[in-house]
Order: sequence, then structure tokens, then C-alpha cells
Amino acid sequence: MCIQEATKTRYVPDIIYTYINEYKRKVSANAKPAFPVEYLLVALTQGSPLDPRPLFSRGNKSFPIENRDHVHQSQTLGVLKRHLEGAQTSPETLRQVFMDFHFLVYVSSLGFLSQEEVKLAGHIVREPDVGVSLQLVNSLVESGGWQTLLLALQEASASDLGDAGAGSAMEHITEAGFSGTGGADSSRGPSAAAGGSEQGGGGGGNRQPWACRHCTFVNSAGQDSCDMCALPRD
Repeated sequence: MCIQEATKTRYVPDIIYTYINEYKRKVSANAKPAFPVEYLLVALTQGSPLDPRPLFSRGNKSFPIENRDHVHQSQTLGVLKRHLEGAQTSPETLRQVFMDFHFLVYVSSLGFLSQEEVKLAGHIVREPDVGVSLQLVNSLVESGGWQTLLLALQEASASDLGDAGAGSAMEHITEAGFSGTGGADSSRGPSAAAGGSEQGGGGGGNRQPWACRHCTFVNSAGQDSCDMCALPRD
């Protein structure tokens, strides 16, 4: 590769490279008028395997990816409920469900599973022995956090069963009666429930946890900006 010469209007710095000369000594030389092409070759330490075995896999029935409400792909309790339909018939099918990274992250973010149960879900994915992995699946299914999640899915509102619409999972859980505040009568309708919230809160506004529409982090009630990305709520 030729090096351009410096002119009155163009400055070309000296390019110094090292090489082993005929006396087996390492010497330095100026790359003028030409630069050895061998120095432009890059040795890659990583490559593509002939038999790829990724840790996570997405099958034919994959869970929606987060932050895609603009293309009508939302992560809600209703979507999670339909995703698990038929998967709990056997540990093998449920194990394949846990191999989906986006499913695992969403279930962990709901807050039903404890830290130890989340670690157990991670062990299901990392365990190379299928037999041991299936035993871990049975242990997770029998855990209290997973049973609480299934109860929340059973109580999911009918409006949450659609694909369209944003909204955090915590809001749907509150609508299902998991807010722990005594709850407002759901038969009164959204406007009546909102009015009761304003009267009980004293300050007005939505007092339920809300998910940031930018990073999907679930924030506590009463905050105007996200604790994770610091962006405003609206």
C-alpha cells in the first residue's frame, strides 16, 4: 500500500512499523513509500461454530420482545397466559418455554418469583443435562412464587388478553385485585375506580405502580420520572 507524499497543503505523518529482519532482530522502519499489506491482516480469535448451540433459543411459539408497543407487540399478563397454555402439560414443554430469553426476563420482572426462584429459572437454562434440568423445572413449578404467578394469570382481566395496548403488568395485577389496598369494586367501572383512588389518595392521580414506556422499568406510585432512565412518565 503506497503512502502519499506530504505537500505544502497536506501533512502526512510518519508511519513507523516494526518487523524481523534477516538477522532475526526486531527493527523499526518508516512506511515510505509503501506500507506492508501484511500489517493490515487481522487475526480473529472468535468465529462462527459449525454446530451452534446457543444458551437461549426461540421456538415456533416465541414470547414477544419488549419495547415493541409501536408495532402492536406487547408484553402483558394476557399474552403470558396464552403463551403458557399447553406448556405446563409436561416438564419438557415448559423447559422449552424457559429457553426464551424475553420470557425469562419478563417473568422475573413481575416480582412474583423470589431471588432464589429466579436463580432456579436460570439454572434450568444453563443446565446441560436434560434430566437434571427437568427436575429443576418441577422444583420451580412447585414453588410458591410460580403458584402465585399462575393465580395472577387466572385473575387476569379480559381486556388484558389482547395483543394491542400498552400498560404495565403491575397495573393489570392491580385491576385483578392484587393491589392490597382493599380494592375498589370492579363493577363500578374504570371511571368510578379512578374517582375512588383520587378521593383516597388526597392528592389525585394514579396511585398504582407504572411501567416506563422507554425502558419498561416498573416504578412505584407517585413518581413523575423513571428511577432507571430518568425520563418523564408522560
